[in-house]
Amino acid sequence: MKKQESMRRGKRKNQLQEEIAARRQRWLHWIMGSGLLLALLGVTGYGISRLLDPNVLPMRSVIVEGNFRHLDPQKLQKVVGQQVQGNFFSVDITRVQKQVERMPWVDQVMVRRKWPDTLVIRIEEQHALARWSSGGLVNVRGEWFDAKTDESLEALPVLGGPEGTVPVLTQHYQDFSAQLAQMDVRISRLVMNDRRSWQLELNNGLVLVLGRSVVEARLRRFLRMYPRVIVEQLARIEGVDMRYTNGFAVRWKPEQEKPDVVTGGNQKNV
Repeated sequence: MKKQESMRRGKRKNQLQEEIAARRQRWLHWIMGSGLLLALLGVTGYGISRLLDPNVLPMRSVIVEGNFRHLDPQKLQKVVGQQVQGNFFSVDITRVQKQVERMPWVDQVMVRRKWPDTLVIRIEEQHALARWSSGGLVNVRGEWFDAKTDESLEALPVLGGPEGTVPVLTQHYQDFSAQLAQMDVRISRLVMNDRRSWQLELNNGLVLVLGRSVVEARLRRFLRMYPRVIVEQLARIEGVDMRYTNGFAVRWKPEQEKPDVVTGGNQKNV
């Protein structure tokens, strides 16, 4: 019995020693792993700090791409120069993009890095479709943008309407223009007033009143009558009012000294 008890005690002692040795081994591995991790973090941190150092891989050139008619190159250069800070890795391309987008006549901007020391900025300039009556311009997507006009834009048509109606005016201008093109006339001014009544001024000086309702049908009726009735008297006519059921009213120029004439039906609608 004593021999068995001694053997059991010896076995427990060996197990305890093995467990202690295993714990020491685990602690050793943890300490070594932690040291290696700290070393790696230190090396990584040093590497990152070096990569972010403006003196390491500095930006040496900026390439601006795009076809410009209205953008001011000097102002563009100044804005870009103020925003390009840091080196190849640290330059904030999002900030550069946002600042350039704020410039007049800038529509879209794409900024990218080009190894090892170049920043490439691709700019799409706004394409103006029309002038807005209260200031600014309208692009081909029906979006208003703030930009000064010059002599090169005087030939653009003028659109005008209540606040928030730029997209509506743009769509109607494009639709009306497509139909009027068959008569070889263009819109020089298109206005929708607060009552949502439409009025056009054509490039031949003729003012066309379409009113609020069935404006597309009224325009088609005008196009049918234009070559047969109106074009021969164009030099004497100031305006045509299409707000009649089956006809239209003619307003003569002041020097003609003639009363308004209603051709066709005499029921006037809005």
